[in-house]
Amino acid sequence: MEHFHSLHKASNPPTEGTIIIVDISGFTQLVYNTDLIAGRDILSKLLSSITEMNQLGLHISEIEGDAILYYKFGSPPSYTSVLKQFQLMRNNFADNVKKINKKLASTLNLSLKMIVHYGQITQYHIADFKKLYGKTVLESHLLLKNEVKSHSYVLMTNDFLNNTTFSNTDHLIENEHCEVLRGVKRLCYRFFDFSSEIGLAS
Repeated sequence: MEHFHSLHKASNPPTEGTIIIVDISGFTQLVYNTDLIAGRDILSKLLSSITEMNQLGLHISEIEGDAILYYKFGSPPSYTSVLKQFQLMRNNFADNVKKINKKLASTLNLSLKMIVHYGQITQYHIADFKKLYGKTVLESHLLLKNEVKSHSYVLMTNDFLNNTTFSNTDHLIENEHCEVLRGVKRLCYRFFDFSSEIGLAS
């Protein structure tokens, strides 16, 4: 018990924070329709097109295959700034997909989605790596498998929306859904569909 108590004292205490996961839809197609080296180079370029548009000062916790896990401690950004952040990332991503498709014999049908959640998170260290821990992190990952039919959207949980700030565009909030994640936690969210917007990779 004394050993675990000392570990607890040495780690970062829990705090409130925002978790944002940006995920590439169509990643399986990319892996199977390109050779190993070309696929690696394409994925690297597409992930870079997302990270270079980070306007919210988000920190990268991990890059997990086709997804980037961002976090930010403290009060959450406004929901309008999150939507603008997604638009910047999505548009730059779509531009790069179009350039890549011009060089390929086949067309990659790729798009972006974003999960936004808020709650208690903490960090721990392994070697030179900082890892996030907490129910908020787990729930964000589980929300990647949701009931939203669109292939390009921003999903914001009520936990995030209840703690963020709004402008006079409150009417944009729609489509409330609630799901029980793995039979453990019931989470409600709203999503913003970007699948019909100009500039989406097709």
